[in-house]
Amino acid sequence: RVVFQCNQACRFCFVSTHLPAASDAAVEAAIRAAGGAGRKIILSGGEPTLHPRLPELVRLAKSVSSLPVQLQTNAIRLDDAALMAALVAAGLDEAFVSLHGASAAVADAVTHAPGTFARTVIGLDHLHAAGIVVQINFVICQANLHELPDWIALLAARWPRAFANISFVAPSTDVV
Repeated sequence: RVVFQCNQACRFCFVSTHLPAASDAAVEAAIRAAGGAGRKIILSGGEPTLHPRLPELVRLAKSVSSLPVQLQTNAIRLDDAALMAALVAAGLDEAFVSLHGASAAVADAVTHAPGTFARTVIGLDHLHAAGIVVQINFVICQANLHELPDWIALLAARWPRAFANISFVAPSTDVV
């Protein structure tokens, strides 16, 4: 987890988003350790695109591992073509993207972040256009269950190479 903060507020999220980020040295040490142990490196958060040095972290992960480097994100900030280009240049291979609805009304209500559905869609367009392997995650909850068929249709029509991932809300607590 390169940061704990997030630009969405999904009530089912298990990440303690109020925690301070680890130091850059600690994050870099964890990346080197994972690469040295032959493990796949997944940069996550909170929302990892909020880390100001994310492209550098991707580059480091690529330098210490022969496995694909994955970004676990809501892709909101990937609507920024410059950030997207920097991540591609750094060697990003895969993205696991949260998209919890097929419409702005539902997705923005689930994430408690109005306006972010449209930005995530643009971010997904950028990832798809760049040839990044994309897996799109839908966490089923009462508010979005009715949109699952439309969500599948959206993925098939707009991002035909993407993989669909359906998750269920798991009990969790923030005892930190």
